[in-house]
Amino acid sequence: MIADEIYFKGYSCFQEWVGFKKIEFLNVIIGRNNSGKSHLIDLAEKLCEPSLRSINLTAKCTGKLSTEDLTSVFHHNNNGGDLLDNHWLFHGTHFVDRVVTWESIPNQQISNISYPPINDSLAKESKSARNSKISPILTYAKPPLAGRRFFRLSADRDITPEVATHHLDLSENGKGASNIFRKVILTTDNNFPRNIIQKDILSALNKIFSPDGHFTEIQIKVHDHKNILPGEAEWEIF
Repeated sequence: MIADEIYFKGYSCFQEWVGFKKIEFLNVIIGRNNSGKSHLIDLAEKLCEPSLRSINLTAKCTGKLSTEDLTSVFHHNNNGGDLLDNHWLFHGTHFVDRVVTWESIPNQQISNISYPPINDSLAKESKSARNSKISPILTYAKPPLAGRRFFRLSADRDITPEVATHHLDLSENGKGASNIFRKVILTTDNNFPRNIIQKDILSALNKIFSPDGHFTEIQIKVHDHKNILPGEAEWEIF
């Protein structure tokens, strides 16, 4: 199970819930100096951990239960016990594709499990037992970036002209940034909407530099020097 929406509390300067409602292809964090941007990036890095338990922070999460998740705890051949009748047919099936919210505290059991009401005849008397079954799924849920590699771009980055390449890698010293901008602005691939650059990042820049400066457009231009083949020309951000 993937925790699509995740918030943390008690990390560094964050005493209230702070986190990520949704992770997009490109995400922009805007804030003044000492507002906690670097600490929020720390939390973004933790989303690459293999499971929520690995993060070891108080978290509030939201995710969707799948059939595969549920059949691991509501077994087709189990009947009776804490749950009346067949565990899968009379209980597990009600949770397929259901969105659930919960809180996870280090070294404690999952708490505050909530989901839209289930109105079957066994819902009221079985709620506690059902939540006990769901709890292990939530305990081992994965953060949205589980298994990804995280690269931090240092404050002393240097955005330089670059030759076009299909590899969209970004290194800590800023290498790759110009190529990523080129790809997003110029491609016809709908997975890379240029509004990310021309609207979202442009708006963020203007908030950061206001009132000292104002940008109207972000462009990427190629250096067409003589005696250089087209594939060797460098692109630069303006």
